[in-house]
Amino acid sequence: MPRADQIFLFTGPASKNTCNPTTWEIYRGTLGNYYSHAILTCDTSGANNWTEVNGLADGNSYYYLIVPATTTKEGSYGKDSDGSEIPAPFTACLPQDLTGCN
Repeated sequence: MPRADQIFLFTGPASKNTCNPTTWEIYRGTLGNYYSHAILTCDTSGANNWTEVNGLADGNSYYYLIVPATTTKEGSYGKDSDGSEIPAPFTACLPQDLTGCN
């Protein structure tokens, strides 16, 4: 069982992706404060796992967004419950390209 301060990702190729991602970006937000996501890392160096060691507070619940990226653009953050694109945060790692990196 992972400790509370760790994230383990097991990901495959992004679906319908034509941008050939070279890495993943990770954003975290607080549950109940949706669209509060902020950058945790802009580059997992292509690894399919990542560990968060700082910033978790006891009693809080979080959500994570894993975003495919290349060296010049990032893809989709996913879709919300009504099917709309989840918006990029005010400060994002890279410019977003939804045409091929989703």
